[in-house]
Amino acid sequence: MTDPSPPAKLSNLFVSVVLVLRNNANIAAARVAAIALKLHETYENYELVVVDDGSDDATLLCLQPLLTQHIGIRVLELSRHFGTEIAVTAGLEHAIGDVVLTMTPFDPPDRMADFVAAVQKSGGIVNGVIERDPRRRNPLRQWGSALYHSCARRFLGIDMVQDATTFRALSRSALNAVVRIREKHRFLQVFAPYIGLSIGYLPYRPLDVPGHSQLLPLLDALNQAIDIVVTSSLRPLRAVTWLALLGSGLNVLYVGYVALIALFKPHVAEGWITQSLQNSGMFLMLFLILAVSSEYLGRLLTESRERPLYFVRNESTSSVLVPIAHRRNVTTDSLADAVQNDKETRTP
Repeated sequence: MTDPSPPAKLSNLFVSVVLVLRNNANIAAARVAAIALKLHETYENYELVVVDDGSDDATLLCLQPLLTQHIGIRVLELSRHFGTEIAVTAGLEHAIGDVVLTMTPFDPPDRMADFVAAVQKSGGIVNGVIERDPRRRNPLRQWGSALYHSCARRFLGIDMVQDATTFRALSRSALNAVVRIREKHRFLQVFAPYIGLSIGYLPYRPLDVPGHSQLLPLLDALNQAIDIVVTSSLRPLRAVTWLALLGSGLNVLYVGYVALIALFKPHVAEGWITQSLQNSGMFLMLFLILAVSSEYLGRLLTESRERPLYFVRNESTSSVLVPIAHRRNVTTDSLADAVQNDKETRTP
């Protein structure tokens, strides 16, 4: 009895995987190797773009041997820590695939084919959503996250899905649209509805990595929540505008009240209580206005600087050649033709 032949590799599309690493020296080599092997088993044409987001451990050193063992691996070393969203953007801008997957070391390589198949059907973006074990959930944090996402959708017009992650698949049209957005505070899940392409969701179970957690620390999560609101919605600023108008109207009414008292009441009592209430109320609204306005002014200042989103310190590529000649980006014939054409154009 003969062994069944392995399934045929897909050859009708080019798949790119963007993997973001940050201080993952103990698992980086295993994760990169697992993804590279899975790509090699499934697809004829692929690449793995590894983005190191300013790691200060031995993550990059762990990746160097893999460049001589696997094909199609490219390593981008960012000059410092820019954050996951910026690192993902760096990888997306260097990816050349028809379908691009973005991943972290916590995402299972076995689910890559599911994401690719789903985005091929939709032609837009497919986002991963974590299936959390109810026994390991933090009820308080889960309730707070649900409340935040509900308020963001209902009152701020920000369409987000709870427990969505950076494990996602993008079609080439979606990728081209995403990289055109040059905002410094980037949240791809928020950009997706703005682009207007179809958005799908796939549930999955992240890998359980001892000593590592995919959840952000509570303070970082709160800071990210504020950044998302300020970056993605003008409704808080509009609410402050209405609050300021209300305060102005109350001041006008109060001036009228003072005028009527001065005209019709012969003995005006000292207005210490009223004055104190007015001052406290006006200062409360003033400080709220300053707090919200300062956030938006800070974003405007950041965007007006027009600085690059990231800087690449170094780029490394697999030294293992692609075995099939017609899959190589540059062949001897095409290079010779290019040189000959250049000589002909320069000849008077």
